[in-house]
Amino acid sequence: MPRDDRQSLQWYEKAAEQDQVDALWALAKIFDTGRGVPNDPRQALALMNRAAQLGSLGAELQLADDYYAGHGLAEDKKQAATWYAKAADRPRNFIFGWA
Repeated sequence: MPRDDRQSLQWYEKAAEQDQVDALWALAKIFDTGRGVPNDPRQALALMNRAAQLGSLGAELQLADDYYAGHGLAEDKKQAATWYAKAADRPRNFIFGWA
């Protein structure tokens, strides 16, 4: 079956509307890379922030990296450290997907 980016986007958007963290994180990556949609760094950042606030480890680490490097937003080492610390505070079994 061929990949349908438009249909995938619709399903991710429906799930994201319900604050499903994996969908928020996936949409953030889609808008960041422009895969099947126009590249939209602001939308990507908003979705990534929401996913991180809801507990997405991937989003927390990506935000930390982005703040550290100033990728798509102002460089902010203090904010980066906050997100790195939040991600590091997780129990090991959660980080490795054993929860």
